[in-house]
Amino acid sequence: MLAGRRLAARGLMTQRWFSILAGALVVSLAGCDGCAADRSAEAQGLDGGVVPLPSPSAPATCFVVAQTQTRLFDEQIFQLCQGAPSTGPVECYQAAEQELLFTDPQRIALCRCSRSSEPVACVNMLEEETFLTDTQILELCSPTISGGLLVNCRPSGGWY
Repeated sequence: MLAGRRLAARGLMTQRWFSILAGALVVSLAGCDGCAADRSAEAQGLDGGVVPLPSPSAPATCFVVAQTQTRLFDEQIFQLCQGAPSTGPVECYQAAEQELLFTDPQRIALCRCSRSSEPVACVNMLEEETFLTDTQILELCSPTISGGLLVNCRPSGGWY
């Protein structure tokens, strides 16, 4: 009986302790208007750790541009532009087509979710400076693979 009362008292003390801590946290983060957001953004970098959402029409624009500027089939263009943040994947694909001895599937894997032709520069540097295989180079230079991005070009995990 006495042990039961002690456990109940200990539970009450734990609840009070957590509510005191939670209150202190709220007060410290809300000490001034907007400070909590500023502190959070400062701690996570200038973007606050949030990946900006692309325009809802960005993948569609990417698709239309790829249809007119590449020789890819619609299914390949869909793979290239799905979740695209801009027309960057098309720019990247075109640069890869001109500069790299990759297959179309490798170019698509390299350029998915890219914002520019930067992945091609990455490949060129690694081909000149290292003895890595094409697969290893793709794993390092592709934003989708190296960044662990989902099909919609968003980071995997619980951020969204």
